[in-house]
Amino acid sequence: WPVCDVAVALQMDDDVVRAASIVMGWVAPTPYKAAASEQLLIGKTLDETSARAAAQAAVSAATPLPKNAYKVPVLETVVRRTLLATLA
Repeated sequence: WPVCDVAVALQMDDDVVRAASIVMGWVAPTPYKAAASEQLLIGKTLDETSARAAAQAAVSAATPLPKNAYKVPVLETVVRRTLLATLA
């Protein structure tokens, strides 16, 4: 079983995010849309700083089950890395 997965779709205007969709899987009973992260990115340049802020926003309201708390920092890292991978 996967620990988590993340799907990201960005509409860019040069280096500025115009629209964002971030969906996380295996962290809730159904795929979870990271709406706060999406809003945080819109109008900003995607870089390490904005990706880290969006990743932190994605997990800020996490309430893991007792034996799943390890997923929170893993998910934060996967969100950040997936966002940065769109720049490659």
